[in-house]
Amino acid sequence: MLFWSYGDAIKHERFINDGEGTREHKDSKRRDLRAIQQYCVNKTDCRRTQVLQYFGETFSPEMCGGTCDNCETKGEFVLMDVTESAVQAIKLARSIPAGSVTMCYLVDVFRGSRMKKVRCGGD
Repeated sequence: MLFWSYGDAIKHERFINDGEGTREHKDSKRRDLRAIQQYCVNKTDCRRTQVLQYFGETFSPEMCGGTCDNCETKGEFVLMDVTESAVQAIKLARSIPAGSVTMCYLVDVFRGSRMKKVRCGGD
């Protein structure tokens, strides 16, 4: 069983940045952390396949038989092209002076929040 949250990733990123080691060593640790994050947020691929693939083995998801959380869920996913939304979000972020607002504020603005803080431009 694996317990994980985004806060864990942030904490470990800070440990890597503040810790000792060469740039190459830290880059390697960041790659490892990203691989763990990708595993944790993956809601579509068979977990057994992912774990065994890490150890160089092949395992067909059909052999899982619904025994992992992802195969058991059998959730439906809709593919969407969010390119235009991503471009708009980047333009919004670039239009605001660095350090003047938080990421949460940018999300509220992008979503069109009616909060007073957003309507009044952050004042």
